[in-house]
Amino acid sequence: MKVHHLNCGTMNMPTAPMVCHVLLVETDHGLVLVDSGYGSHDHRNPGKRVGPSRLVVRPLFEDTETALHQIQQLGYQRDDVRHIVITHLDVDHIGGLSDFPEATIHVTAAEALGAIKAPSWRERFRGRCR
Repeated sequence: MKVHHLNCGTMNMPTAPMVCHVLLVETDHGLVLVDSGYGSHDHRNPGKRVGPSRLVVRPLFEDTETALHQIQQLGYQRDDVRHIVITHLDVDHIGGLSDFPEATIHVTAAEALGAIKAPSWRERFRGRCR
């Protein structure tokens, strides 16, 4: 097993720069991502996909920072990603899910329930469940 550490979203927040840290795990049964970072669709349509939080978080939206691009640079294809484990449903952790349509998504029951119920204004601002 080999673990790769990926930066899947540089953010220029007013308080300090941050990155969306994503793990890529090579297993005998395919690739596993822990979170997906911002995805290629987020880069093409940030207003709709990321929402107003982008004005505060100020992500760079560099295509080279998507998990898909970095996985391809390692010699793999999108369908090699078999599973994606989501730590929580903030947009900078789930935006790249649509780049891997064949992967099985794993999320806790608490996060799934939070996505089903009506989000609060704070959750909508943070880009959760988009």
